[in-house]
Amino acid sequence: MKIILALLLNTGLLWLLWRWLPRVRQLPQVGRWVLPTLALKLLATAITLVALTEDAVYFLDWSRRMTDQLWQTPGQWLQMLPTDEFHWQGAKLVFHGFSNTLFLVKLLSVLNLASLGSATLNVLYLSVFSFVGSWELVRQLRRLWPEAVPLAAVGAFLLWPTVMYWTSGLTKESLLVGSGALVLAAVLRLAYGPPTGRAWV
Repeated sequence: MKIILALLLNTGLLWLLWRWLPRVRQLPQVGRWVLPTLALKLLATAITLVALTEDAVYFLDWSRRMTDQLWQTPGQWLQMLPTDEFHWQGAKLVFHGFSNTLFLVKLLSVLNLASLGSATLNVLYLSVFSFVGSWELVRQLRRLWPEAVPLAAVGAFLLWPTVMYWTSGLTKESLLVGSGALVLAAVLRLAYGPPTGRAWV
């Protein structure tokens, strides 16, 4: 059951990425940078996997316990989600107030359904999420300000060394930058209206 679910989820994620890539590659002037920046992102991701940080190991350890709870007692897992505490089989993780760490661990406990707890796949999910979010923001910026320097946004959000490194691993930054870029892209689209007459946007 677990393997079948994981195969289905990963097939769905790959299908979504496959559908998204051709669309963003149509961007005038910058679309040709999609595959090179994806290659760089995957390379940086591989480097982070060589030696996982203590934080990454911590996230993985507790997320696997949460996933175990999800499979065995999904009701308890659902009750745990809005709280700041996790208790399972004698282990406990307690925070006082909202915690970015606990939020990421909860998210990973869901991603583990697809990754089966694999560090490699979890790192890949977060890295690609950050990559897609950044390109969606670039897409909206190019639509709204086509006269701007073409590679300015690409350089800032996808090629800048610190951004490339810190969003290519099992880090809070991967989630923060990816989600922040997607939210900003959505706000720009809502504020300035949907695109008209251009298939690439």
